[in-house]
Amino acid sequence: VEQMSKLIATLDHRIHDVVLVDYIDRRSLSQPISDERIHDRAATFRFTIRDDSKTLTKAEIDAVVQQVSDAAI
Repeated sequence: VEQMSKLIATLDHRIHDVVLVDYIDRRSLSQPISDERIHDRAATFRFTIRDDSKTLTKAEIDAVVQQVSDAAI
């Protein structure tokens, strides 16, 4: 999880304040989930996207979010 947090922070210079919100390791549950589509572990992160020199456009924000999404897979 710490490694993923650091990775997110380094993807783009406009990403700030990466915070782990939630984490679950389904392998440790007493009733394992048998659905193959569900991964063994899941984490939710909150992060801020900010540019100190200008207002970001929706397209710029979407591109950063896509970078994070692609890195998480």
